[in-house]
Amino acid sequence: IFGDNTDVIGFSKTFNSLKIKDTKSVLLVGAGGAARAILYFLNKKSIENIDIFATSIIREEGLKKKFKFNRFLIRSSSLKKKYDLIINASSAGMTKKNKINRNILNLVKKAKGIIDIVYNPIYTDLLKEARKHNIKFSGGLKMLVEQAKPSYEIWSGDKIEIDKKIYQILIDKI
Repeated sequence: IFGDNTDVIGFSKTFNSLKIKDTKSVLLVGAGGAARAILYFLNKKSIENIDIFATSIIREEGLKKKFKFNRFLIRSSSLKKKYDLIINASSAGMTKKNKINRNILNLVKKAKGIIDIVYNPIYTDLLKEARKHNIKFSGGLKMLVEQAKPSYEIWSGDKIEIDKKIYQILIDKI
């Protein structure tokens, strides 16, 4: 049996596309499967100042066993005042789900970049806030496509190219 995780590849492409210089502090919202792939990537990049905000304290122990991070927070009032990068790896902001925490939205204006892996809607409240403050951002559609490409190639053995047409087809479907 061979396992692979293309979420790390998708996140890597998304992160690198922002071209943020000197990312030292990260707020990661969420502690599920996608958050694990993102933590793996952030740890490989040697980013040491990582805070995780999640509503389930139960996930903290599992994450501590495999990843490095500073704090696991369940209260948004405990967040720092500034993060270089804010990443939403939760379902918050997704269509028909809970909205992203307003305290996190308030942090956007001081960030260097925002990544929201939610792709429905294409422009979440987090991304709208980033655009409003002229902060670099990337939405979940990029991660979805960039992780799907290597997954498809692994399973099919065929190589594919990502172009604007693929994105437009997905946008039309969402």
